[in-house]
Amino acid sequence: MIAAELLRFRSRRLVKWMTIFAALGIAFSGFLVFINSRAEGPGALSDDAIRETPIYEDCASGNFGDPPPGAGTLEEFCLDIARQNSFIEDKRFQASEMEGIIMGMTVPLAMLALFLGASFVGAEWQKGTMTTTLTWENRRWVIFGAKALAVIAGTVALFVLLQGFLALVLLPSALFRGTTEGIDATWWKDTAVTFARCAAVTAIAGVVGMSLASLGRNTAAALGIAFGYMVVLENLIRALKPQWQQWLVVDNVGAFVTDDTSPFPGMLHSAASAGVLVLAYSVAMAAIAYGFFRTRDVT
Repeated sequence: MIAAELLRFRSRRLVKWMTIFAALGIAFSGFLVFINSRAEGPGALSDDAIRETPIYEDCASGNFGDPPPGAGTLEEFCLDIARQNSFIEDKRFQASEMEGIIMGMTVPLAMLALFLGASFVGAEWQKGTMTTTLTWENRRWVIFGAKALAVIAGTVALFVLLQGFLALVLLPSALFRGTTEGIDATWWKDTAVTFARCAAVTAIAGVVGMSLASLGRNTAAALGIAFGYMVVLENLIRALKPQWQQWLVVDNVGAFVTDDTSPFPGMLHSAASAGVLVLAYSVAMAAIAYGFFRTRDVT
C-alpha cells in the first residue's frame, strides 16, 4: 500500500511540473548570483587604492601613533590598518553562508510541500477515487497512514533534490567568483543539523496540508484554511494576545529552523522545544483528520 501511494505521489503531473518550475527558479537565481558576484574582495585591493583612503592618510600623518613592535614600518602598519577598516562592499559569494541559504529556501519549499500534500489528498476527494481505493482496501487507518508516509517521503525527497540542485548551481559562484573560507568540519556538522531540521519542517508542512485536505475534502479548502490561519489569525493573536505568541505555529517553526528564539519575543522555551511543539501540532491535526476520515461516509 505504501509503495502504491509513493508511486501515485511521484507520478502526479502536478508534482513533476512544480519540481520543474522550482528547479528553473533555482537555476535563474544561481545565474543572478554568479553575474552579480566578483572574484576579488576588499583584501585584494591594490596598495595604491588603499593609500587613497582617508584612514591611511590619517595613519600616515602620525595620528595613530608609532607602529607597535612586529608591525613593520609605518607604511606597512598603515596599509594593514586601512585595509582592515576600509568599508568596501565584498561582492564575493561566501560559500560559508550556505547554511543561511538553506534556511531561507525552507520557507518556499515548506509552502510547496503543504500545497502538494493538500492536492495529493484533495484531488482524490474531488475526483471520487477515494471511494475506489476503499473497495479493495477497507482498513482506513492503512490508507491514511500510507498516504501520510508517501507525503513525508515525497516531500523530503523533493526537499533534498531541490536543495542539492541549489548547492550545485551555486558551486560556480563559490569556486570562481567567491570564497570557500570557513568551510571546515564544524561548518559541515552545523549545516547537516540545519538541513535535517529544515527537511523535518518541510515534511510536517506536507502532512498538515494532507490533513487539512482530508478534513475539507478539497485542495482549495485546505489552502484557504492554512493561509487564513497563518496570515490572519496568528497576526490577530500577536496584536490582541501577545502573551500567546510563544505558542504560535509560525514563531515556533522559525525558532526551530534557525535554532534561535531571540527574534521571537516572549518565547520562554528552547528552539528544540519549539520543534517538538510544532510536531505535536501536526500529529494532533493528522489525528483529527484521521478521526473524521474513519467515521464519516465517503460517498
